Amino acid sequence: ALKYLIPVTSKHAIRKSGLTPIHSAADGQNSQCLELLIDNGFDVNALLADHISQSYDDERKTALYFAVSNNDIHCTEVLLAAGADPNLDPLNCLLVAVRANRHEIVRLLLSYGANVNCYFMHVNDTRFPSAIQYALNDEVMLRLLLNNGYQVGLCFDCMHGDIFGNSFFCEFITVPWMKHLVGSTVRILIDYMDYVPLCSKLKSVLELQKEWPEIRQI
Repeated sequence: ALKYLIPVTSKHAIRKSGLTPIHSAADGQNSQCLELLIDNGFDVNALLADHISQSYDDERKTALYFAVSNNDIHCTEVLLAAGADPNLDPLNCLLVAVRANRHEIVRLLLSYGANVNCYFMHVNDTRFPSAIQYALNDEVMLRLLLNNGYQVGLCFDCMHGDIFGNSFFCEFITVPWMKHLVGSTVRILIDYMDYVPLCSKLKSVLELQKEWPEIRQI
């Protein structure tokens, strides 16, 4: 039925509605409709109207975001192959996929130019790019980010007492419910740096970890 509706559908009416058929197909996980719409020239980078975007807590904008948040690898691949930009949403699609532990979707997004060093400023203001905080319990995911250019140096760029209120990695990972990950995480991170400057806060916690003797020797 869709192929008969496309020729008689008013582009003006679509723009006025603020929601494109591309968004609807991605949200409904209908890859066949998505491919038909793309073949008929619908824009894979069309954005939701502000009033619709703001009705979502994450203020999503793109059809790709719907596909990624649905963990729909087929629609994600169709959209990316057709030129969808993975960096248009306030909450980057990559962060959604990393947080959901979707390794295959993360690989896809990175291969199509997703920004591994993106930030989500609506939630926090960290000195280090946001993705790593969702990957600390998953070495495969963590190395996937690091192997694709994650700026690991920013995790060790500490300025305690920063007047701008930035949250530093040493503060993030040494809270009581995270500090058990300090040793294993830092051991992985130092594989990607020539020199690792350990601040006093991070070092004091590391010294209590089983990985410390090895880290100290590197």
